[in-house]
Amino acid sequence: MLEFDFDGHLKPYNAISVPPDQLEKLAEEHFLMNTHRNALFRHYLFLSEELENVLTFPSFQYMDGSFVTRKSEPKDLDLVIFIDYRDFEANEKELKFLLERNKNLNLDCYFEKRYPEDHKFFMRYKTDLLYWESLFSKTRTKKKKGFLKIESYGSGGK
Repeated sequence: MLEFDFDGHLKPYNAISVPPDQLEKLAEEHFLMNTHRNALFRHYLFLSEELENVLTFPSFQYMDGSFVTRKSEPKDLDLVIFIDYRDFEANEKELKFLLERNKNLNLDCYFEKRYPEDHKFFMRYKTDLLYWESLFSKTRTKKKKGFLKIESYGSGGK
């Protein structure tokens, strides 16, 4: 069960972990109150399914924007997906195609490379992570808000 503040923003004001097997149930309970929101979520599920068929290493997503608020007609669904650098490099063409296609489906989606602690670019990943967490934990008017963190595990790939 998700909690919202007076302004319709998620609480607590940070990343709220959602197991992938519970996301659809939570969406039905809290976000899918009209056909517009249903369409956005169906586009999201389609993208997630495509990624699940390509990625082989664990990844996670941050879902944000007006979709995860009480706003009736959000313009889009904001999403940042942290993908293991090996999957990112092995599937770069496919990922670029998915980004371009989903712009037309009102998914404001970004991919970031995820590096392990012992990798020389780990600090790049940590910096990117902190950037998105800071951006997603405040509104444009600097009010605090929460966002969703969805873990996923690749099953497809090469």
